[in-house]
Amino acid sequence: MGCKSQINTRITTPNVFVDGYFGQDNDLDDDEPFQTNLHIAAEAGHDSLVGLLLGLGYSVDELDSDGNTALHRASLGKHVKVMLRLLKIGANPNATNVHGWTPVHMAFSLGSMEVVEVLVRHGGDLNKRAKGKLSCDKFKEALAAKD
Repeated sequence: MGCKSQINTRITTPNVFVDGYFGQDNDLDDDEPFQTNLHIAAEAGHDSLVGLLLGLGYSVDELDSDGNTALHRASLGKHVKVMLRLLKIGANPNATNVHGWTPVHMAFSLGSMEVVEVLVRHGGDLNKRAKGKLSCDKFKEALAAKD
């Protein structure tokens, strides 16, 4: 028999909302690496969890200890659905991390034309230079050839 049961789940959090930030842990050392749940969910491609966290008040451009936003992390994971959700609510496609890399640069490093195209359609700047040897020139030429 095809009986479906619905489980009602209530998500609670022991975290306190203070000055726009969730999940602050005062026990962390200032130099200890960290990410928020939003960064973790975005990199893993969990679109519904990203939506939940944003609904709970997580900032779309919150930085981890390396200066990455959730969009940086979603770009690394090539999670276009998550990227589109983040961009729709205002994620900055040109945010730079502590290494001077944007989500666009991360997409280039992975060789993902699809991710690059999504970022560029939403304002990602192909003229920004990353620290190091990475250049956007090859991808700019490929995007221009597609148009």
